[in-house]
Amino acid sequence: MPADALDRPMIIRDAPEATARGAAVLRGVDVPVVRDAWCPPVATATDPRPGGGPAALERYLALATTTTT
Repeated sequence: MPADALDRPMIIRDAPEATARGAAVLRGVDVPVVRDAWCPPVATATDPRPGGGPAALERYLALATTTTT
């Protein structure tokens, strides 16, 4: 769904985000700097499906903000 909503490929690295975030805090740099230098292996990659982009994001947000009573 994120790839569809953002209309861009999504890459999930084989490392917890908290690990890169913690290293970034300790080094005093941005998380992407640590992530790119470290470059853990790709665990999953997915491309957006046709018909995604703003329309998919709008549908997702409509569902995400729906409440039941």
